[in-house]
Amino acid sequence: TYDLIVITDADGTYPVYEIPSLVDQAKTFDLVIGSRTGRHYMRHLLLSPMRTSFLLLTNFVTGEWINDPNSGLRVFKKADILPILDRLPTAFSFTTTQTLIMTLEHRFVRHHPIAYAERLGRSKIRPVRDALRVGQTLIEVMLHYNPLKLFLLLSLIMVLPGGAALLTAKSMGVTIAGMLMVCSGVLVFALGMASVTFNQKG
Repeated sequence: TYDLIVITDADGTYPVYEIPSLVDQAKTFDLVIGSRTGRHYMRHLLLSPMRTSFLLLTNFVTGEWINDPNSGLRVFKKADILPILDRLPTAFSFTTTQTLIMTLEHRFVRHHPIAYAERLGRSKIRPVRDALRVGQTLIEVMLHYNPLKLFLLLSLIMVLPGGAALLTAKSMGVTIAGMLMVCSGVLVFALGMASVTFNQKG
């Protein structure tokens, strides 16, 4: 019904008293995100390898440091969300995808620091299922905006362990395996460059 949309989680973690401030900032910015701070948020971030990996991957995708890409407290305009609605999931990674897309499209995004409180009740996050959803989101966004980064990521996944194996190899089998991984990584990146170049010329 209205032009401005506010969303927040209903688990007591987000300071809803910050909403008027975020709404006021939305007059200037296309997306205003309540960027979580405080010991409750940092504890979850530091103790969870999946959360830390997710944060690093999202910043790799955008090329910018984003402290909290999936915060559930945010304000945005209906006119900005409708054109990208078909690219947004309806479940867990909606907020993440929105942050990535609007950042990569160089929209004006404001990250407003907010206090993050202890959760009331149990979390509905399912680590394996939601990790797969986020992984799918990251791949789709990279393919749409910068496919070369996806090939670079796949290449690094093979080159880094392969290089480590070569440096620490104590047997011929480990050396061969390391060489195969490094060569495969280089080949994947080369194929990615060729694919991107071909599509640009096409």
